[in-house]
Amino acid sequence: MWFEPMLAIRDRSLRTWRRQHPDLATIQDDRMCEWTLSELGPTYRNPVVLTTDDPEWVNIASRRSSIDDLASHLNDWILPIREYLRSPSGLLSLPDPWIDTGWLLQLVEFAVARGEPDVTMPLLARTRWLEDPAFKRGREMALAGKDPVRDWPQVLGYRIAKLGLHYDLGIATSET
Repeated sequence: MWFEPMLAIRDRSLRTWRRQHPDLATIQDDRMCEWTLSELGPTYRNPVVLTTDDPEWVNIASRRSSIDDLASHLNDWILPIREYLRSPSGLLSLPDPWIDTGWLLQLVEFAVARGEPDVTMPLLARTRWLEDPAFKRGREMALAGKDPVRDWPQVLGYRIAKLGLHYDLGIATSET
């Protein structure tokens, strides 16, 4: 058995916006992002093991070290991101691996919901998706009124276009 902590960020204004724009929102609750702690930061990679037959775990020093690693990771990586997630402009301070995840679209929705669509272009530019042909196809499909397939870059491009975000001049604007 092991214990792997998770960080879930929720935002009431995001939930309100999603309820007001159900055709634009990907999900209908207040979740902005969720990650297991092992996904966040270089210092913590393994879950804390609670019980095992592994003789190394029987060693109290080994258990204490694992718990100390968790506490250090929380202090060094997790607590500072609270400031980054208070406003859309703070998203630009997030480390790249935290942006380029399955929660990217929810972070974009957060920026649009808070009235800061200009944050989305620099955020997306730090990912690998803008130049992906499937992302561009997804945008084209949205503009043509077609639904995307389940290909993540295509869905991302589609949803970005549905949000009314335009990057033709390198500047994001929103019509929502």
